[in-house]
Amino acid sequence: MPASRKSHKKKKPNPAQRKRQKHPILPPPSSVEEVRSSNLEASLRFIREHRDRVRQNAWLELQKEKLRLEIAALKRAERSGSVEGSTAAAEHELNDQEMRGRHCAQVVAEVKGIRSQCSTRRKTIADMERDHANFAVWQLVRELPNEDQETFRHPNQWGAAAGYAHGLLATFYQKAPDTIKGWIKQYKRTSRPRTPQR
Repeated sequence: MPASRKSHKKKKPNPAQRKRQKHPILPPPSSVEEVRSSNLEASLRFIREHRDRVRQNAWLELQKEKLRLEIAALKRAERSGSVEGSTAAAEHELNDQEMRGRHCAQVVAEVKGIRSQCSTRRKTIADMERDHANFAVWQLVRELPNEDQETFRHPNQWGAAAGYAHGLLATFYQKAPDTIKGWIKQYKRTSRPRTPQR
């Protein structure tokens, strides 16, 4: 009888087997590194996009503030009767949309000029920036995402200069290209000199 009892007893697993059962199987180190690198890339991309948005918004706010200060200065000049005050009446009537239209019209004209110089005179973007440091387009491009900045350095990839400029401005203002065109038309309509009626 004692011999038969021994045969029915369950064998206890040794400690090494217990440890193997408790711990889950980890992925191989190479796949762990891949997951980490993809998460890091996604985080960096998000940070870059957020930074670009913050910089763009800050630049727009700065431009708005500069325009407000300019209009206030023109109004003061008009009240004091100085020579600069002669254009103040027309300037302070421009609303935000028309100010944007003026900026957009300026950028479109600059992009056309840059494209023409680069194609006919074989100038580079660096040459143009050195020769025309006061262009508004340089500041605009610095606020765009890296891919757009890279494309801007290669004018032969732009296609039609006006269409390309509208696309840049649409990205910058986060509006549709048709909205940009509308702003430019509105600005040109209001800035056109009026002929006196007889």
